Amino acid sequence: MKVSIIIPAYNAEKTLARCLDSVLNQTYQNIEVIVINDGSKDNTLQICTSYADKDDRIKVIDKPNSGVSNSRNKGIEASTGDYVTFIDSDDTIETDCIKTLIDNIEESVDFIRYNFNPIGPTTFNNNLFDLANKTLNIKENSEIIFRHFLTSKEAIPNLIFLLLIRKDIIDKLKFNETLFMMEDVEFYFQLFKTAKKGKFIDIKMYNYYNNPVSVTHNKNNFTKIIYGILDTNRVLNAEIKNIVDKNIILDMNASHLSIISQYLINICKINKNTCIKEITKLQNDDYFKYLLSNSHLNTLPKKNRILLNMIKNNNTILMNLYLITLKILYKIKD
Repeated sequence: MKVSIIIPAYNAEKTLARCLDSVLNQTYQNIEVIVINDGSKDNTLQICTSYADKDDRIKVIDKPNSGVSNSRNKGIEASTGDYVTFIDSDDTIETDCIKTLIDNIEESVDFIRYNFNPIGPTTFNNNLFDLANKTLNIKENSEIIFRHFLTSKEAIPNLIFLLLIRKDIIDKLKFNETLFMMEDVEFYFQLFKTAKKGKFIDIKMYNYYNNPVSVTHNKNNFTKIIYGILDTNRVLNAEIKNIVDKNIILDMNASHLSIISQYLINICKINKNTCIKEITKLQNDDYFKYLLSNSHLNTLPKKNRILLNMIKNNNTILMNLYLITLKILYKIKD
């Protein structure tokens, strides 16, 4: 069986060689490596081509910058393997990773979801909870699977690079190129809706490096991230409303609002007045107001729950005092 490994790369000159070395040194050699250079402005393309010149298992796709979802879709279209997996250009995989995944393939299993080693601090947990080391019929176990992957309680991160997917299944799926945030969550939902059987193995073979200069860490993107989360939530609500239990949807909404409130707090750390301005815009956003009224806010961490309830109830004076207090506390902590 051949495995297609898709690697989107944008300005990845510092980490791409490390990533490619880990892939090419796999004990399982029947692989093709598809590297998509997404309009990089550094030496990423040169690194890609130099590796491709040395190893004919590498295919290089060079295209204008159009985002990671477009890159992944291009990689899927170009893939010829029996199975497809993804790796981010700043990460690595253990030498036996692909062999271990192939050894765990069972007849009629449409995908394998495995696990990761965090390198450096990360907000992602690597606990598979009670899904660990189970092969499940997706339809018969849809409630427990959706609860684990869509809600904040016992949340399993929707990390694309932890999937090995059968080619005939992934050909039916597509990354939503209109989404700026959490496009991986929407892809997981497509996968669960399409696949019949999945296997969840608690084997940590992927090395995930926390990137402190990623989009989500850049303070200039905080506002864009907030509205990106709202866009993805809107898409998910439209897709899952007749498929997923209402309580799971309310928990998912609360989970997304919790992330939004945390970004508002991050904005407050930089400038409280800017934060108030963004909150005012959100209070006038009809979809945001809809979310506030259709979420289990009581399940959230206290600081996020308090802020969201103040926004919901338009308690401007208390909200100002609360944000001032938070900013002081963070300064003391720093």
